[in-house]
Amino acid sequence: MSRAANDDRLKGRSAACDGDSEPVPIPSEKRKSLLYQAWLLFYGEIEPLGMRFRLLNAIQFFFPHFSFNRVRTALYRWSGVKIGARTLILGSIELSGRGRYWERLRIGADCQITAPLYLDLNAEIIIGDRVAVGHHVVLITTAHDLSDADKRCGSGNNAPISIGDGAWIGAGASILPGVTIGSGSVVAAGAVVSRDVEAHMLVGGVPAKPIRKLPE
Repeated sequence: MSRAANDDRLKGRSAACDGDSEPVPIPSEKRKSLLYQAWLLFYGEIEPLGMRFRLLNAIQFFFPHFSFNRVRTALYRWSGVKIGARTLILGSIELSGRGRYWERLRIGADCQITAPLYLDLNAEIIIGDRVAVGHHVVLITTAHDLSDADKRCGSGNNAPISIGDGAWIGAGASILPGVTIGSGSVVAAGAVVSRDVEAHMLVGGVPAKPIRKLPE
């Protein structure tokens, strides 16, 4: 290589290292991709906040219980909850869980959901058609490992809850993970249900036990 060519090469390297030199431009396609990746990261952080539900709760704060029921139900549908035709939600529902927890809830047609109602949606909760739910009911899909003597509330495990068509869940009842409530059954007020309930059965107590068979 000639001396002149070598000098030109060294000058070029010096210019590239110079702080005043212009940066290498990022192609517009790559810039868009970086912005999109940043948006996905940001959205993944805020999605569990359930911003639609926060807005919904702010709106329905001004709705007394048993009023604006159709508007309230429409707002829950808008928020992403699957709700069947002619179902009415009569008050505020508290939903919780990881990720897109609202997608794990499905409520059938012609139901009457009284509130307050708490739904732990770390697993799926399916409520059939023509189901009535009393106030202060709690549905829990999360349990914990009890084997560690140093920490009895151990690692979590989740199991779905299913409530059959035509069932009635009385006020203040609690339904625990993995329970299936049979069609046409009744859970008495204040009961704690830890096992499956047969169809057309009245259960009550803590823990809930069969009381009598209901007519079919």
